[in-house]
This record gives sequence, structure tokens and C-alpha cells, in this order.
Amino acid sequence: MTTTTLINGEQLIARQLAVTAVTDITFPDGRHTMLTPVSYTPQPADPACTLSLNGEWRVTKWPFAQEEAVLTAPATGDTGWTVVSQPGKVFYQNPAVSSATIPNWDRIGMTHIDPEDGAVLRRTVRLPQAWAGKRIILRFDAIYPAGRVYLNGVLLGEHTSGLTPVEFDVTDHVAPGEEVVVAVRLLRTHQFVKMDMPRHSAEFAGLAQPACFFAIEPCHIADYHLISTLAEDYQHGNIAGTVCVANEGDCAQSGVLDVTVTDADGVVAATCSTPVTLASGETAALPVDIALENVRHWNDEFPHLYTIALTLRLTRKPAQVISYRTGFRRLEFKECRPLLNGHPVKFRGVNHLTYHPEGGLYTPEEWLRQNLMLMKKANINAIRTHYLGPRCLADLCDELGIYLLQELPIDWGTNYIHDPLWVGPGLQRIHGGILRDRHHPSVMVWSVGNENMPESAAVAADGYNHLRIYDRFAKTLDPSRPTMFPPPGPANKIRGIFEIRVGDIGDIHYSFELVKQLQATGQVTNPYAWTCEMETTTREEALARGWSGVWFSSEYLKFSHFQTQ
Repeated sequence: MTTTTLINGEQLIARQLAVTAVTDITFPDGRHTMLTPVSYTPQPADPACTLSLNGEWRVTKWPFAQEEAVLTAPATGDTGWTVVSQPGKVFYQNPAVSSATIPNWDRIGMTHIDPEDGAVLRRTVRLPQAWAGKRIILRFDAIYPAGRVYLNGVLLGEHTSGLTPVEFDVTDHVAPGEEVVVAVRLLRTHQFVKMDMPRHSAEFAGLAQPACFFAIEPCHIADYHLISTLAEDYQHGNIAGTVCVANEGDCAQSGVLDVTVTDADGVVAATCSTPVTLASGETAALPVDIALENVRHWNDEFPHLYTIALTLRLTRKPAQVISYRTGFRRLEFKECRPLLNGHPVKFRGVNHLTYHPEGGLYTPEEWLRQNLMLMKKANINAIRTHYLGPRCLADLCDELGIYLLQELPIDWGTNYIHDPLWVGPGLQRIHGGILRDRHHPSVMVWSVGNENMPESAAVAADGYNHLRIYDRFAKTLDPSRPTMFPPPGPANKIRGIFEIRVGDIGDIHYSFELVKQLQATGQVTNPYAWTCEMETTTREEALARGWSGVWFSSEYLKFSHFQTQ
């Protein structure tokens, strides 16, 4: 672990983007936070390059008969352990047990659970011999709420962001053709568990989403960020950005990167090629800029999708293909009105708390598809995830035509949003969620956290400073989408909160009274802390700050929708 000193939010964001090891950040006032590196390596399209870890795992629960290091070691037998299906739940709150019978019950902070409580899960698999000479990545889409990952008894790292993915380059720890033992020391609680909405996930704990090994070539596509846009004439499309190619091999490599855009009928709509030459250890960001004519729009009624294939062709090497789907749509705000592809749009939505009666936070894709299709039949065209949804949710929303307000998991920060210690974990969650989902046309808005009102006036300035840092970080990772910050609803002395002080889109929960106040008077009076100190913001001040003039009610009984002033 390294240590450094930072002064402001811009420096903090730059450091998060560049960090390669867990780093302790000390601020001038002596307070500190921990930054954790985040990566999301593109997975090859060839199924032979992936080995799924879904299926039977063996589990032993705390308190343990042996030390963690022993339980995760390959030499330790696990044939007597319980067999569980993962992804899925290992622990959950039994609905037959009354919370009143549980000492110190706390469904938000989980302080009634011993910090050491949890389990060790293990699975033994054999890596394909064909992966010899390749780099090998181990990825977990979600370990909920936290866990330490071991491979052949070696601790790879700890992951305490329970809803975002984590990956490890394990090339130096494995030998293709041989068996490996993957072990996870599952934790049921941890210091930052409040961020991951434990009260809504009913204490589910386990490998909440799929896990796998996958193999990439030493010289490979290491990252890409290509933004698909629809022009102002609503006819021309554009795909622009960069593809990062890294050469981690022992010798120089040269070749070409091909980008191919194919429509739903299999017709090639556009291509481009860029030469690449890399010395050993070198990385290059290759520019991509593709124009298309007469593109089909993506919307809830006609979710037209295109497939983008990134093909890296190196001399005397097999072609490497990364493939994903995209869509062309234009969400814009004109005269304080939301327009999609030039037309007024209304989101008829519901909050979506993703869980399954048997799988816990793991929702099998076909089961989730049936849920979404029923919503479509009920004339619902939008969902707001009430914690970061699974990876396949955005895929399904792309395909079915459902507007997705993807919430990044920084939940209910009343008692921590002001504390710098929690800022690093917040950045980690934003980083992991946006890297995973920023290429999906269905993702319309980043909902940055939920109901994060500072606890008192004494700490409110720090709290809002951190919220604005999160806002800037989301826009840095994805400048193509607007942000919103869902506020708490009416409670105690608070009539409501119309959050137009942070983010592009205003939001209000469980009341329209403050919206009416703004419409009638041109100003709105909001609390800036739970202790109910108030501040007044005029419409002009909010617009000058960066508010679009559009607002959204992301929690209101039967439905939520865009409205205009």
C-alpha cells in the first residue's frame, strides 16, 4: 500500500483513474481515505476463451474449525463441506424469524452480525491447456457484500464493493492444463456495508453474480470507450472514442485494429481500420471515428441495435475479437424539456430491487427477461435500479426497449456522506459500475447514490462537496449521460427535498409540493441537513449551476416520470 497527499476533488479523481495499488490518501487536515484500483478488461467473444465458475461450490460456515489460510489452501480437503449452487445466496434473513428476537438488530448497518461471520467457499477447476502462453483473468461480477479471494492458497485481494465487479490477473499463479482451487472468504458485513443497500437485500450474502476465468493474448485490447451518438438531424450516427491496446508480451507486435458496425439484419453498416505497432510493455490509445448514414433509432418501441466488433489482427497471431451491442439515440434537454430522438419523452417507470426468491441477489437471465416482458405488457417503459442491477439487466433493457436509470451504489449516506474516509469507497463504486455499463443504449441516466442527505449542518458542506466530486467523476467516466441525485422524501420537519443543487436532472421523492413551489414562485427552499436548516435556491441559480430544468420523481408510489417546468 502506498500513501500520498491530495488537496482537491480534481486531484482525487485523477488519482483514482491512475491508481494501480490500494493507496492511502491523506488530506491536508489529517483526514484520509483509501483508493482502490478498478479495471474491467474486455472479454473475448470466443467462448473457448472463457471458463465459467457457475455451478456447485463447497462451503463451510463461520465459526471455523481451522484458520482461514488453511481452509483456502489446496491441500485442505473439502469433500465434507456443504454443496451450494453459485451464483446465489449462502446466507439470508429467515422470514420466519422475527427481528425482535435478534439482539441489537440493525438492518442498515448490520451491527448485529459479528464482523467475522461468513463462510469460505471453494471450487476446483482445470484450466484449458489451450490457454498456454495467454494472460489469464479471474473475474467475479459480484461478491456480496464483501470477500477475500484466494487462488491456490494465495490471497489475491479483498473486495468490499459488493455490487460491482472485481478481477485479478492470475497469469503468474496458474499453469494451463492443471487444476486450480478458487476460494472466497465471504464476509457478511464490513465497514462500508451501508453503501450496498443491505436493508433492501434482506441480508443476502454469497457470490451474487456469475464468476469466470477468461484468457487474453499477451498483446490485446485492454480497454475501449466508444460513444455512439445520433446527430442533430436525427439521421446520421457517429461512433467515436478510443480503443486501448496493450502489449504485455516479450517482443514487439504489429498489425491492425478493425472496427466493424453491423445492423440487426447482418448488413455491415460501416468499418474502419487503424494500424498498430507496439514495443514490449507499450500501450497505445487508438482513435476511432466512424460516421453512419440513415441509422435506425433506439427507443422503447423500436429498440434497434447494432453490433460493434473490435478485431485485433497481429502478424502471425490469431485474430482477437471483442463484440458488443450499441444503439443510436439522442437524449437532450431543450427549453427545460426532455426530448428523445427529437420527440418529448415520458418515463413510466418503477423502482427495481433485483432479487430472486431462490437465488437471492442472483436473478437468472431468463427469469429476469420474463419479469421485464411483463412490465412492458403493463405499459412500463423505464426502471430505476434501487442498487446496481446485474450485468445482464442492461443487456435485456437494450434488447427489449426499457429505459434504465442505473443507480450507482452509494446508499443512504446520512451518517457518512460527509466523512472523507468513505469517499474512496464511493469512487470505487462509481468507477466499477460505469466501466461495466457505459456502452449500453438503455442506460439513460446515472443515478448517483440514493437519499444521501448530510446528518447535520455542521458537516453539510463536506457532504455536498463529496456529492459534487461524485458527480464530476461520473461525468469524467461517461460525459455522454446526465446525472441525478435522488434525495430523501418528507420526514420529521422536512416537507420534502427537491434536489436541483447537484446533477443535471432534478429529483424529488414522495411529494410534488416543492416542485409546485418552484413553479409558483421561481424559487425553492430545501433543507441541507437532517437537522432541517434551510436554504433557498432560485430557478436562475440552479440553471446557472448546471441544472437542465428537467426533473424526475424517482420514488412516488405508482409511477415516476419526467416533467418540465
